[in-house]
Amino acid sequence: MNNKWKANITLALSAIGAAFTIPTVSPIAPVTAAGHFSLGLVNHALLSATIGGLADWFAVTALFRKPLGISFRTQILIRNRKRIMDAIVEFVSNDLLNTRNIMSTVREQNTALLLIDYFNRNNGRRKLKNIIFNLLAEIAAKSNTHHFAQSVTPLVQKEISSVDPTQITTALANVLSKKHHSKKILAFICDAAQSIFHAPTVQRAVLQKITSLRREYEGSNTGRAFVLSAINLNDEKILSILNDNVDKKIASTISALNGEPVDPGDAASTNELFGAFNALLKSIATDSSARNFVGAVKSFFTTNVHIADYVQMWLDKNIKGSSYVTSVAKPNPNADVELNPDELQWRNALEKLIDDKIDGFINSPMQQDAFDRFVKKSVEQILDDYHATIPELINERLNKLDDQQLTEFVESRVSDDLQMIRINGAVCGACVGVGLYVVSWLLKF
Repeated sequence: MNNKWKANITLALSAIGAAFTIPTVSPIAPVTAAGHFSLGLVNHALLSATIGGLADWFAVTALFRKPLGISFRTQILIRNRKRIMDAIVEFVSNDLLNTRNIMSTVREQNTALLLIDYFNRNNGRRKLKNIIFNLLAEIAAKSNTHHFAQSVTPLVQKEISSVDPTQITTALANVLSKKHHSKKILAFICDAAQSIFHAPTVQRAVLQKITSLRREYEGSNTGRAFVLSAINLNDEKILSILNDNVDKKIASTISALNGEPVDPGDAASTNELFGAFNALLKSIATDSSARNFVGAVKSFFTTNVHIADYVQMWLDKNIKGSSYVTSVAKPNPNADVELNPDELQWRNALEKLIDDKIDGFINSPMQQDAFDRFVKKSVEQILDDYHATIPELINERLNKLDDQQLTEFVESRVSDDLQMIRINGAVCGACVGVGLYVVSWLLKF
């Protein structure tokens, strides 16, 4: 039972009790010449309690509405709304939430230790990584690699054009004199050759050559054409077989160069290839034809190779990831693609970087102290810059409440305590009534 019900019951019982204990009409006991002191005492106590309870009921009700329809000096909250609102705003913004009070609480905390505790106890390290990963993945997905490749291409072409073939050959001869370097370069060349061989333009050229050779082979001999048709050996099938053989040969060569076990025949052919390549490298510094070859390669790259396409392809593969590279091969490559952060090639490197930075922060009191000072200084600066918005926010929130809502809001917070005033008023009234009755009874004598 809340205090409002208690106050109402107290007032009702006081009023009923006062009516039933009037000495002259009370059915409880007849009036005698000596009178009934106790009955009168109870009557005065209940009557005074009723008066006190009614008075306090009027006072409490007048704070929020018009008791008994009386409008004179009632509805105090509504009539003084602006003054009360201004006082609330003034107190909250300038006294309760001023910069000094807030900063006194902030300065008691070590923000660096709070951050470390968040990393260690609340899985904060993983949450931070996920935020960074998702953010960078979204940026990567929306990045225009084509535009970037077009912007970078002139710079790449300029750098290639400025290359001195003599310097390149001399530097290569010095670096590649070591066996393990030359093997790595040859493996790289094999890998690059495989990529170039699978390029669409090269594949089309090879297919055309296969078609030409097949036609020459068949000539006017229908038997040869019949045999090729019977075993389903068309031009595309021949190209597929050629691609498989080239891939197997290059893969075996790269494995042998990396010191992995391969078929003895492949190992022997790889050694021959490496010997020839190593001999070529050693002759680069003095052989003018090699320098001419480097110059021709430079000219080829600057005039025939679409550098922008290769730059964009590299960015798509290494920045946007396999999901994007797969999607652009579909009929609608311009559709939005949602990248999977788990498939991004740079994820592991970034995760290690974040872990290293967090561990360094945890183990460095100097970084922690700098972070704590930075946070507190920033918070204080923000409070100074935006403190004027606090009154605006409070005013905006309070002004959204109409008179009825404001009354209900305030009453819901303080009504229970205000009802105690009514109960206390009834109790005090009863005590005063008893005292006055005793005094008046004694004065008769």
